[in-house]
Amino acid sequence: MSIKSTLIELQTQSLKSGDKETLRVVRMALAEIKQIEVDTREELTEAKQLSLIEKMVKQRNESVKAFQEGGREDLASIEISEIKFLEQFLPEKLSPEETDKMIADAIAELDAKVMADMGKVMAHLKDKAAGQVDMGYVSQKVKESLS
Repeated sequence: MSIKSTLIELQTQSLKSGDKETLRVVRMALAEIKQIEVDTREELTEAKQLSLIEKMVKQRNESVKAFQEGGREDLASIEISEIKFLEQFLPEKLSPEETDKMIADAIAELDAKVMADMGKVMAHLKDKAAGQVDMGYVSQKVKESLS
């Protein structure tokens, strides 16, 4: 079942049960998906929906930091609850050891030796491990390996 159809099902359940918190987050996520579908005039693939959920989690993490720095723990806790809800749609993250092994395997598989090959390696890893790794960490490790 796709993320979008799961969200639609959760929306129906939340409406019936009166769970306003879940309903608010579900509606927000569905609105984001629908907005992009309208803008691009095509239905989002599962991978793009996953990417969008990751983006939403990242935005909320940044908001939490900003709210905590501003002394707004009430707003930070709302964002944290949204993050917990959205993370249930993301695949389980790989450990740093598994990520490092995946990077080493990709570099060997693509026979990458110089920094000019970084784009190939990153594209390969992005396709292979979408949602399972922090691409910032991956980028840093690939740079270290190729330099």
